Amino acid sequence: MSLNRFEQLKRYFHVSDLRIQLDPKHWYEKLEPLASVLHQRFRQYYLPSTKVAIDEMVIRFCERRKNTLKIRNKPINEGYKIFALCDHGYTYGFLWYSSTEGIAELSSTSPNLSPTSRGVLQLAQLLPSHHQWNLLLDNYFTNIPLFEKLLELGIGAAGTTRVNCTGFPSTLKIEKEEARKVLPWGHVSDEVVGNVCCLVWQDNSSVLFMTSYHDIKKKVERLRRRPKKTSTNATVVRDIFQDQSRKVLPIPEFIDDYNYHMGSVDIADQLRSYYTTQQRCRRNWFPLFYWLLDTSLVNAYRIQKTINSTGYRKLQSEHF
Repeated sequence: MSLNRFEQLKRYFHVSDLRIQLDPKHWYEKLEPLASVLHQRFRQYYLPSTKVAIDEMVIRFCERRKNTLKIRNKPINEGYKIFALCDHGYTYGFLWYSSTEGIAELSSTSPNLSPTSRGVLQLAQLLPSHHQWNLLLDNYFTNIPLFEKLLELGIGAAGTTRVNCTGFPSTLKIEKEEARKVLPWGHVSDEVVGNVCCLVWQDNSSVLFMTSYHDIKKKVERLRRRPKKTSTNATVVRDIFQDQSRKVLPIPEFIDDYNYHMGSVDIADQLRSYYTTQQRCRRNWFPLFYWLLDTSLVNAYRIQKTINSTGYRKLQSEHF
C-alpha cells in the first residue's frame, strides 16, 4: 500500500456513526460501539486468576485537550488516563477517565465512597460472582471504607497505603527517618479497624499496609538483594546481609502477594510497548483507538499463552 493511499484511508477512518450528534460530555463515544464490544469480549474469553490488580494506565497524547492530564514521575506523563483491572498483562476491564468529566459512566451507588473508590468498586464488580477474588491496590486507591465495601461483595483486598489515609490508626503512623532508628528489619505491627487489618512492616523503609484476607503471621522465604551503601535506608538491612549480595530472607505473605501481583497492570503496559501501533495524530480519539487495538493484540497473546501452558488446544465452542 502506498503512503498516499494509507493517509487517505486514515483521513476518512471513523468508528462511530457520523450522522449521530454526540454529547460533548461523552468524549469517548467516538469509539462506540467498538469499545463496548471489545470490553465485553475481554471478559467473555478469559477467566482471571484469583488475585488481580487495579491501577492507572496513561495513553500518550501531547495535544492540548481538556480531557487529558499530566502526571509527574510517570514513564508516560501526559495523555489520557484509564483505570484498568488486569491479570498479569491481560486487561480484563477498564474505565475511561477525563480530567474535567471524571470517570466515564461511573455508578451512583455507594455515595459515601469517593469517585475513585467507586471506580475501583465498579471494576471489581465485573469479576464473575461465582469465584473467590482477591484484589491488589496501591496507595492511591487503598482506604478502609472501600475495603469494607469490597468485603460485602465477597472480595478480599490488600495494598499499600498512605500516612494520611482516612481511618488508619494513629498508633501505627511513624515517620520513615524515625522508623529507621527505632524499628529493626522485619518488624511487624498491626491493628484491626472493623474488618480490615492495618499494618506497618519495616523493610528497607517502613511500609504501611492494609489487608482484609491475609494471615499476617504467615511468612514465605524469598531471595532479596542487598541495597547499595549509598542507599538512604542501607543501615537498616546491611547488617542482615553482612557480606552477601543476595540472601534468602523470610518476608510476610501479604508483602509477597503485593510484590508478585500488583505489577499486573505494568506488565500490560510493557507488552503493549513492544509492538505498539500508535502513531502521531491530532484527532483526540485516535490514541484511544490505538490503545484498544494494542490491548486486543496483547489479550489475544495472553489467551494463547494460557491455552498452551495449561495444555488446552482450543477454547469452548460457545465462546466463539
